[in-house]
Amino acid sequence: MTTAEEQALIKKLAGNPRAFTAEYSADNRKWFAGKILDFLESQGNPDSDMERLANVLIAAAKKAVNDRVRKGFSTAGLANLWKLYDQLTSRTQIIYGMAAMNPQFLDSANSDYFDFILNRRFRTIQRMAFFVNKNRERKIFGYPKATCSSGNMKVNDNSSTLWVSAGADQLPFLLTGPGKKDLQVTDDTLFIKNDVECNRNLLACDPVAMVLHIDALFEAKDAKKLLNALVAVGDHYVKIDNPLGHFANNMAGQRLAGVTSTAMSSTGTNVEIALGRVGYIIPFAKNSVTADDLKKDAYIPVDGTVWFMIVLGRDHNGFHITGVNPVSKKITVDTLSTKYDAGAKVYVTRTNFPIYQTQPFHLTTDSRPGNALFEQLNLKSEDLQVGDHVYVINHPLYLMYYPTGAWGGEHSFISEIGSRDTTGTVFRNDLKVEGHGLNDTLLGMVNDMLKWINTVLSRFQAITKIHLNNLKANGRKTTANVTFIDPASGASFEFLEYDIQYSYFDYRQSKKVDVTTGFVIQEAAADPRNEFLIFNAENSDSKLTPSIPQPNVQFLIKFTGASFATGQFKPSNWAVAYYNQQSATFETQPLFASDDKTPKQLSFDDLAKSKPFFALDDNADAFVTRPRVNFDATYQTFLKNNGAF
Repeated sequence: MTTAEEQALIKKLAGNPRAFTAEYSADNRKWFAGKILDFLESQGNPDSDMERLANVLIAAAKKAVNDRVRKGFSTAGLANLWKLYDQLTSRTQIIYGMAAMNPQFLDSANSDYFDFILNRRFRTIQRMAFFVNKNRERKIFGYPKATCSSGNMKVNDNSSTLWVSAGADQLPFLLTGPGKKDLQVTDDTLFIKNDVECNRNLLACDPVAMVLHIDALFEAKDAKKLLNALVAVGDHYVKIDNPLGHFANNMAGQRLAGVTSTAMSSTGTNVEIALGRVGYIIPFAKNSVTADDLKKDAYIPVDGTVWFMIVLGRDHNGFHITGVNPVSKKITVDTLSTKYDAGAKVYVTRTNFPIYQTQPFHLTTDSRPGNALFEQLNLKSEDLQVGDHVYVINHPLYLMYYPTGAWGGEHSFISEIGSRDTTGTVFRNDLKVEGHGLNDTLLGMVNDMLKWINTVLSRFQAITKIHLNNLKANGRKTTANVTFIDPASGASFEFLEYDIQYSYFDYRQSKKVDVTTGFVIQEAAADPRNEFLIFNAENSDSKLTPSIPQPNVQFLIKFTGASFATGQFKPSNWAVAYYNQQSATFETQPLFASDDKTPKQLSFDDLAKSKPFFALDDNADAFVTRPRVNFDATYQTFLKNNGAF
């Protein structure tokens, strides 16, 4: 079948809305028809049979929706919410999505397996929508607070004997002996309401996502049997942690940095490994990296003291990365004893924890082919599914402004998909995501996250205008409000202390804020001064540690105009410089529009340039965690023997 013939058939199949349920959108129907044709073609069916066989599968999928769409929703304590949820199309989209990606589900022999995966997907978004959110009204989950447990994370007071903290920052939480005895009780206890805020689960978005992944397994036919089998793997297997790695909230934990893009051809010393994306390795370079370095097809030396590890299935190796090539997207490692296929995960671990050697994975990161209940993979936006766990990533400027902040991204579950095209404006409005405290369209969630960055940009815009106006009016001369200080160290820079009030707009609270304590600019002493640092945004004393937004952070403002001599005083020629880990490039964000008056604020379009989801492959749109689907007989036997269905 030619491409044109296939597109014509897709249009014909999708153009018959009566063949589908009413809740399934036209865009989704096109996607579904395309996936079904891909499957039929992979089975070797002749072109003459494609339309007939596709219609058979479309009819079977509609029947599966009609048979299952009203099942599985618990109305216990949620009677008033049922009417709202009845209007959503989430469950319909899950069923169609499962049938499109794996038409084997439509075989009656796989009916129980179909229900197991469907109900896991649905339960996560149900729990997030009505048990986690809305946080204040539901009174089950909250965020860590300084007035509760010194700001550390905690499980609710009812669960304190069932889970015990075993790591820095209160993660992970491991099951205790009593917690293992009856996992159904242990799970239900996490969802008890508490009127007193400090008595609730106080967790960040990543451990909340992990709780929901564990909770979804109670959709198994014999949940206690399945969970007991998983707990038996080891104390660090079923736990409340970051879904992307062991101790991942700790700097020495498994921080996911790359995924192999091809199978390896060799082992030994100085081995090359191809990754889908290397932007998260670049910050570990031994020396400062420039924009030109990132354009060269050459290896940049990496800090040899940092420990990394690679994991796939039961195999794992620890190593040091010796170099990273930003063009070929390869790393070199000092020693490797095992060859790995594509899909192996590379973690920054910094230190070689013993747990990594005895058990290099936990429940959601496990990729053992005969045992894994989840899969983590890079994929295109068109293959996202309702119930997928994604990390909606904030703009790279966020982590520069707030290096220890909680809004670098949001661990979220996709609750609806109306469009699958991330290049258009429809996708951002038609894809709905549920995070801990955030339930909105993708556009709405991103806009909430960008408020934090735009607030800081507003500060920098005010400061930059004052600074440029002073230089234009007074040159390098001292005024009553500006003092030049030559550092005692003799370093080639100087401070400009501004004892002057400025105002900025706080987009988080929708109000203007006045700063009466001034600010400090740091400039290089040598001309031309085509860049400067905002050394302290909230105090005019250059001897103080920079205090806003985070201690010991300075912000580089660069001249981006064509000619410094003629354009140095134009605000539109100045921008914030930053490194983008997603694209492995140095970029700038202009502070003002070309009229030199209008402040530039970040929007979804700015974030879309580097894609709105965390991903570890330049050819993918998102890295997802989802229920694993595999019809291999050995794996199916494992599931049945352990009570999954």
